[in-house]
Amino acid sequence: MTASELLRLLLALTAAGSFGIALVLLVRIPARRCFGAGVGYATWLLVPVAMAASRLPANGLTAELLYSVPTLGISTQAVSAASEQLSTSSGGAIVIWLTLWLTGAALAAFGMLRAQRRLLRRLGPLTPGNGYFTARAAPELPATLGLWPARIVLPHDFEARFDAVQRSLMLAHERCHIACGDPWINALVALLRCAFWFNPLFHLAASCLRQDQELACDAAVLATRARDRRRYGEALLQTQLSGTPATLGCHFGFGHPLKERILMLRTTPPSLPRRRTGLAVLALAAATLTTAVWAAQGSGPSYQPVREIQASRESHPPRYPIEAIRDGVGGTVTVLADIDERGHVVGARIEHSDPEGVFDAASLQAVVQWRFEPATRNGVAIREQVRVPITFSVTDEPDDATN
Repeated sequence: MTASELLRLLLALTAAGSFGIALVLLVRIPARRCFGAGVGYATWLLVPVAMAASRLPANGLTAELLYSVPTLGISTQAVSAASEQLSTSSGGAIVIWLTLWLTGAALAAFGMLRAQRRLLRRLGPLTPGNGYFTARAAPELPATLGLWPARIVLPHDFEARFDAVQRSLMLAHERCHIACGDPWINALVALLRCAFWFNPLFHLAASCLRQDQELACDAAVLATRARDRRRYGEALLQTQLSGTPATLGCHFGFGHPLKERILMLRTTPPSLPRRRTGLAVLALAAATLTTAVWAAQGSGPSYQPVREIQASRESHPPRYPIEAIRDGVGGTVTVLADIDERGHVVGARIEHSDPEGVFDAASLQAVVQWRFEPATRNGVAIREQVRVPITFSVTDEPDDATN
């Protein structure tokens, strides 16, 4: 993948991801209130769905369909315009943009890893026991840290601070995180934040997702422990996390605002049929979003390749070297020619020649004088590189070069 193609991919994924995030931010709270915290958390699946849909092959639908998805149509036009600028940008400018993006991504990753290491150092040595680990520090705990394997880490005073019911609830909460794959989801979110560090929507989405994640885990635990809601709330009040949560982990006490988590404990959880209805609605929304993003691509950029002007070739044919004629030598040459927006050859080099070096000079001298019809994308002339094969034969006139 070239630098230009990588930047186009980044641009398309940014637009699709931003649209998916905006949609989730609109529906997550209504979905939670109607169908439960689990469905509210699951709405974040719409973001990767939108990003994946943007990479589907361009369709052949007419532009009228875009009237049903005007926001996506506007986004597609913006991406197309930016892609055109990339197409006409010089290689140096593209490298600069790519370097800036990679630098930002590296700095974002470094900052997250540094915060993770600071947390682990603050916890100190972890002492294993009974399937869990114990740390000296207490404010950030209990928590699930790491990925493979994910470890439940408890504070050193876990037994003293909490009674048996609270301890059971908190451990069930952390085991629920592991069973749902939440540490891996958080790692993926961190990766997306690094890749799209320049987009504030991705950082806002990460914060909101962590809140929905904790609410969903609370709901899952209390679905089987409804009588312990009060004790669960008391445990939450004792373990509120101050500071930044671990990048690769889940914290029982994280999930501000606390009021929202406490209020959820007082509400009646939705019935199973209602939750299933919510999941069905979410699946329908994912299918609709996929179709909308796919439709918004239209038929893809209208592209016309470089075309040779035959009259120009005939006016400046390659000159057969006298030595090659005398020796009865024939051969082939492939020239790589850079064609600018006006159809002029602005650069040429030999890609392949056989026999090597015999016809190179004659081929280059001819090609640089030719004129071409430039390549176009969406009706706009762009720079393009084209292969020009030339055949030399002592018995025939030099063959026409083809693109």
